[in-house]
Amino acid sequence: MNASIEINESSKTIVIDGIDKAAFEKALSESDPQGFALLDSPKVSTTAFWVGYSSKARLARIRQIIADYNAKPITSPTAVKSTGRYVELASVADRKCLNHGKSWRASGYDVDANGIAPQHEGEMICYVYAK
Repeated sequence: MNASIEINESSKTIVIDGIDKAAFEKALSESDPQGFALLDSPKVSTTAFWVGYSSKARLARIRQIIADYNAKPITSPTAVKSTGRYVELASVADRKCLNHGKSWRASGYDVDANGIAPQHEGEMICYVYAK
């Protein structure tokens, strides 16, 4: 399940749903523990929680945490074991500064042969190599 956010800019609050609260708190504390406030959630949903923020930079950081959470690895476990390389989204490889080769657009063949999730067909992918 992908995490989602709803932003209320007038009250500077965000409703976050679909992400483990403990994992989110850890990501926040690593980036800027003073700039965020986890708020008491109204009992509307058992999975959603509210976060307050104080600047656009901190809002951007929350969006990045959610984007990182939603970027599931698309690796093929057999390829990692046998060759030391695996297929990853090029955007994820760039963002995480991974050692990767030339990128190409994922096709139906890549979905079948490399174990790429079908929703990533048409996106740029690349091989990532062990360091």
